Amino acid sequence: MAETSRLILLICILTSLVFISPAQTCLDYPFPGGEVFHSCTHLPVLDASLHWTSFPSNSTVQIAYRAAQTPTGWIAWAINPMGTGMVGSQALVAFCHSNGSMIAYTTPIPSYNPSMEPEEISIPVSDISTVYVNNEMIIFAVLGPLD
Repeated sequence: MAETSRLILLICILTSLVFISPAQTCLDYPFPGGEVFHSCTHLPVLDASLHWTSFPSNSTVQIAYRAAQTPTGWIAWAINPMGTGMVGSQALVAFCHSNGSMIAYTTPIPSYNPSMEPEEISIPVSDISTVYVNNEMIIFAVLGPLD
């Protein structure tokens, strides 16, 4: 029961993003691996988009967060399941390593001066990866199952 409640909470948080952004123009985005997502919202202030598909049968949500960025920059997307604001957020981070490989990992944001070092977060995350294509960085991940 708690697992279902947490999944519903996560889906509600993601769905609420639709109501704070303009019309969805991101559904036609051609992902490099051919991935398809059922929902998305454009985040104009960040020049970014969040794409997701929920899977109630196994209490997971597959996401892709993409943002305009230079090859030497970084991106992060975070969710705060316990409140609002930055502190307490659970983040997914991506950047291009100095050796040219793309790196994606999770990190908690416990303060306004977080370490940003790779660390497990309170939300289960699997299949995290990142790519840099067409002047955008994209983080892919599966969130859940939540217990």
